[in-house]
Amino acid sequence: MIDEFHVLFSGTDSMIRNEAMMLLDDILRLDRNAGFHVVLCSQSIRGMNAITEAALAQIAVRIALKCPDEDANIVLGNEAKAMDQIEENDAGSAIYVPAISSPRSVKFRVGLLRREKQSELLKMIDGIYTGKGQIATTRVLASNVYDNRNSIFQRYFTGGELAVQNRVIHVGEPLKVNASLEIRFSAEAANNLLLIGKSIQKAQNILFFAALDLVLQRLKQIRNGISPANIYILNYCDGADIGFNDILERLGANLTSYVNYYNGASAKKGLEEIYRRFMDKTPDMPDDWLILSNMALASDIQSSSIYGSYRENANRFKQLLQEGPSKGVFTLAWCDDPAIFRAKFSSTYEDFGKQIVFNVSPEDALSLANIVNDDSISRNNAYLHQEGRATEKFRPYSTPIEKWLVSMIARLKADSCE
Repeated sequence: MIDEFHVLFSGTDSMIRNEAMMLLDDILRLDRNAGFHVVLCSQSIRGMNAITEAALAQIAVRIALKCPDEDANIVLGNEAKAMDQIEENDAGSAIYVPAISSPRSVKFRVGLLRREKQSELLKMIDGIYTGKGQIATTRVLASNVYDNRNSIFQRYFTGGELAVQNRVIHVGEPLKVNASLEIRFSAEAANNLLLIGKSIQKAQNILFFAALDLVLQRLKQIRNGISPANIYILNYCDGADIGFNDILERLGANLTSYVNYYNGASAKKGLEEIYRRFMDKTPDMPDDWLILSNMALASDIQSSSIYGSYRENANRFKQLLQEGPSKGVFTLAWCDDPAIFRAKFSSTYEDFGKQIVFNVSPEDALSLANIVNDDSISRNNAYLHQEGRATEKFRPYSTPIEKWLVSMIARLKADSCE
């Protein structure tokens, strides 16, 4: 089963496209006799310039939810007009074609399987295989972190295992099957991470899981008798009444033994504290991490602020970005508006050697991360760009359910008292 399978056939690397096509063609033609079946899923299959008509013909069964005519023509063939039966706001209906070679379409409604029932069924299946001693190592491409028991977060949540690594951050799942999404930091220039995108929930989720990863690293360091890293969260979005779930605030307010949390009103104090540590830092001292959300609201660190008294803080922030990584001080910051970033923080861009881009215009996507015509970053996906590495498309972890969040915080609180 491959989600977003069109990525394999629409990239810029012709060698990868052609190799993927040959492998898929072989699987589709030969492996049905061996009981091997393929399920391909995608939100859109327009623009695939490698997959052949012959290969598509091997995919007999077709299902399409409401989609543009161009997609409907590819998926449903002569039955594309059946898509007119589905209203624009009818998200639960789909068109089913049992055999594309002799099509006859059927409109149906997708069954609703509530999360509680999903969990019940998955636990039942897991119990069967666990009872047989068959433990899967499959990596699940899911945005719900609790659906992937192999993630570092779920391994701690279910069994207390601290599988984290120092200076390595996990914030989502890569769309490449044979990859793992890791953001690695080192004591070199420009080892800071910049998030740019207009989705506040996606940004807060990414920063939440980055902070949670650092919390787990801190716990592991304490257990190993190592001086733990210091975590500073400056959340200028704290208390903003704009209809989002501020899980970053929940983490900071509840895990005070792990992190130093400052809301917008007290953020200046937090910046002064981490700057003081930066100035006094010696090689034997533990790492310091600054997580900042949202730069567009942080007028006290904006280089072109109309308030002259803020220039000192802007200079300090710039110094932290420039000189911090070499001393073990790393910054993860989000700015929701590329235009504001260019106007207020343009001199800092080169200090962010890592960028995550999402929910921006095509022009900004191209200039920030060399992303061409991919509207999926305005839905579930994002791109990670790191100096010296290819840009990676990934799916950030979504907002965790309340039960998982409460239980995770409770477990961390209990472990902090060991």
